[in-house]
Amino acid sequence: MKKIMGLHKSLALLAPLGLAACNDDADTRPTTEVQTIGLDAFESCDALLGYFQEEALTQVQFFGWAEPAFAGGRATDDAAGAPEAGGEGQAPEFSGTNVQEAGVDELDFVKTDGRFLYVARSRSVLIYDTDLTLLSEIELGGWAQSLLLEGDRLVVLTAPDELAVRPEGVPERYGRMGRTRFEIYDVADRAQPALLRSTEVEGGLVAARLTGGAVRAVVHFDGAWGIQWDLPGGGGGGISGGGSGGAEPGEPTEPVEPQPEPVPVPDEGMQARRDAQEVDYEAAWRAAVEGTTLADWVPYRIDLIGENQTAGPIAACTGFHRPGERGGHGVTAVVSIDLDRLDVIASDPAVVTAPGVVYASQDSLYIATINHAGWLVGGGDVAVAAPDVIEGGATTEGIESRASAQVAEAERQATQIHKLSIEDGAAPATYQGSGRVFGTPLNQFSLSEHAQHLRIGTTEDTPEGPTNHLFVLGAGGETGLQVTGQVNDLAASERIYAMRFLGERGFMVTFRQVDPLFTFDLSDPTNPRQVGELKIPGFSTYLHPFGAEHLIGLGQAATEEGQVTGMQLSLFDVSDLALPTQAHTFDLGSGWSEALYDHHAFTFWAPESIALLPVDRWDGEAQHAGLDIIRVDAATGFAADGFVSHESLGFGQIAVRRSIVIGDTLVTLSEAGILINDLDTLQEQHAVPFPDANGPRPCDGGAEVDCG
Repeated sequence: MKKIMGLHKSLALLAPLGLAACNDDADTRPTTEVQTIGLDAFESCDALLGYFQEEALTQVQFFGWAEPAFAGGRATDDAAGAPEAGGEGQAPEFSGTNVQEAGVDELDFVKTDGRFLYVARSRSVLIYDTDLTLLSEIELGGWAQSLLLEGDRLVVLTAPDELAVRPEGVPERYGRMGRTRFEIYDVADRAQPALLRSTEVEGGLVAARLTGGAVRAVVHFDGAWGIQWDLPGGGGGGISGGGSGGAEPGEPTEPVEPQPEPVPVPDEGMQARRDAQEVDYEAAWRAAVEGTTLADWVPYRIDLIGENQTAGPIAACTGFHRPGERGGHGVTAVVSIDLDRLDVIASDPAVVTAPGVVYASQDSLYIATINHAGWLVGGGDVAVAAPDVIEGGATTEGIESRASAQVAEAERQATQIHKLSIEDGAAPATYQGSGRVFGTPLNQFSLSEHAQHLRIGTTEDTPEGPTNHLFVLGAGGETGLQVTGQVNDLAASERIYAMRFLGERGFMVTFRQVDPLFTFDLSDPTNPRQVGELKIPGFSTYLHPFGAEHLIGLGQAATEEGQVTGMQLSLFDVSDLALPTQAHTFDLGSGWSEALYDHHAFTFWAPESIALLPVDRWDGEAQHAGLDIIRVDAATGFAADGFVSHESLGFGQIAVRRSIVIGDTLVTLSEAGILINDLDTLQEQHAVPFPDANGPRPCDGGAEVDCG
């Protein structure tokens, strides 16, 4: 194996089926040896193919089918300061995408630069002036997913259509699997956007960020779907699968042998036949895996730069890495595109592992993947033993855990965190090191980098129920990331619902019946301390900073018994970390808000101290869908300051999805179209339905008729 960061030697993978081993002296090493933390680069294509095959066979033996393992967590891509612009000769002040870290843009379906609106809609991107004049429409060869914007460079992410012609340099499978396309447009002339580059990769999008003038995207691909396609069951049945098709790739099916006539079958006979089918499927899967080539497992990409098109694997064999703990046979890869050097095709790292939670600061990109709590550490003659490690990588052979079931430390649910440097925007992401902690993160807000240290909150599922931890990791040691401090076993039997790190402070919300808000002093990375706790009914799913001494919490109110009663805003006073208080609350009514689980739907406009919150609620008889404008004051709390509905677009009650402030105007978007109101009076100024919106809309002087 080619070594990275001086990591200790590893990987003596078994080759019981004549598969390629991962290094030359594998036959002389113990078959249970495995690297505990870090990434190792494969030194040859044969070694990489052997690892793919071995992972696939291990997984089908352990699980009974070849479906990729669950990645864990409620991973949501891309939440709080919004970028602003202002000054003489510039665009007016405006609210941008609600992001987690200043200077790190996140994906969303609408972007603005203060003068124009860019909207990813259906199969196109619409560019509007701020009076809602449609300047241009970019037609896409697929479904628009999201956007990134920097200056005159617009990055459009799409799920492309099926290929009409398969380019040379890609396998026959290409086009049958999921793909993600990145298109970069020059929008200096908003009336005539010009395509500068297209990069298409196999796999689904996990997350993407734009910082330092470069796009950093994480995609995941699993070749098992394509391999399963031609097995019994059609479209990838599981080990209990087979039959006559109709299943989606990877979906287990249970075939029944055709009978000359409907004859009752005893239970014993039914089970025997089913067992035989399972054996046949496993034999077919083994044969298929043994016959694979590297092209079956490795994702491919197509780059079109000007008139020049190139196609090939997403990375060279030595650009692929394996983690210290088994992570399945999928590939999680980084794709970097420098917006100032669009002619450069960067070579980024790829890891043979399941997808996970992605977090980025301005300088670092972190990918967190779980170890599946021992799921892949047994199951037949190709299994590899789990490593014996605890936080920081120390060996713990023979040590038992705190749980009453006495689960070994090596078998506890854990997360590996891989750090990549993205400080140099012109360079590909480069691997820096890895660390390991117990439990799994909820989403991107569970991670935060500050003063060269990573803080991460996790929930660990144990035989006794869930428990929660907070870890601090810093650079150092041979693995690159070592645990420097930790707080363990918080809120037993509860789960993390929200987290936020702000400088040297941390906040964690857990819930089962009541909502403990834990506060942390993180000023000393070697001694993080939980210093305060507030128990109140209900919970928050999103925390937003309000000044230096308060947090806005969006979530649900609940009874003392934990029964949810409706949406609620909370204002937490955290001026004294040891004594946090819930200073004020605001009832949002029964219903739902996209902002509960997608921070991009939440806007806080600091110049006016207002929160803009999309809501879809019911008062018992009527639906009220639109945008709440809520004024926030540290002393007096929350006050309703208006409501914007999209009824004037002719679609009745329809949920607002996004809100943007540009100067003294309020812009809101729904599935129906765009509305502009005066920010102070809320008087409607402009309204336009989307060109592809279906249903009644204003026509012929405003009458509600079906315009077709």
